[in-house]
Amino acid sequence: MEIVAVQIENVDQSLCDRLSSYLSPDRRKKLRHFKFPEDQLRSIFSELLVRTYVIEKWGLRNDRIIFVKNKFGKPAICGFPQVQFNLSHSGHWVVAAFDQLPVGIDIEEMVPIDLAITDYCFSQLEKTQLDEQPEENTLAHFYKMWTLKESYMKAVGKGLSIPPQSFSIALVDEKMRLQTNTDKEDWYFYQYDIDDRYKLSVCARNSMFPEQVEMMSSNDLAFRFKDIISN
Repeated sequence: MEIVAVQIENVDQSLCDRLSSYLSPDRRKKLRHFKFPEDQLRSIFSELLVRTYVIEKWGLRNDRIIFVKNKFGKPAICGFPQVQFNLSHSGHWVVAAFDQLPVGIDIEEMVPIDLAITDYCFSQLEKTQLDEQPEENTLAHFYKMWTLKESYMKAVGKGLSIPPQSFSIALVDEKMRLQTNTDKEDWYFYQYDIDDRYKLSVCARNSMFPEQVEMMSSNDLAFRFKDIISN
């Protein structure tokens, strides 16, 4: 398993414009409809990140990488079920997880939020755990739990079609355990600290999480992809 985080900053726009020609037709079409430049950049680097690692890790040519989605919207590579990956982005970060078994990842910037939302997205156990937190830790704990839940829903590949209240992430002695009556698979969780303003969680069928996240800048990724396709 590999976990990668790309910080979007000081973007070389001319290089991005050139590399956009290597993206999928659907992605290029989508780029034209974004109102804000930051949304466009997150979209560009999300696909560049996947293409870079799929080429490096599995040896596929860029023109063999064709993205498809299941009926719930989880992306995959057409014809290569052994290539498992998942993406997330928030604020200045784009993150991805790669493995040979199903994996899900979620990152969220910890912006203020009305915690009444927990009535719709947390189980009773999770709401109790949140209520037990000191007031100064409430917001961070909410995002910790929400990214864990989101990473699980993305790993399973069903997204929000799984009612968020139908399962719990139980925190026992610093360990994170899935509690559900509907999923008999073994799922494992891990969290990484890459930025004090964000929470990042990963859920996987594989329990061998890397100790660290590989981190790079957006320009580093752009030049890395450029070098790959030039060889």
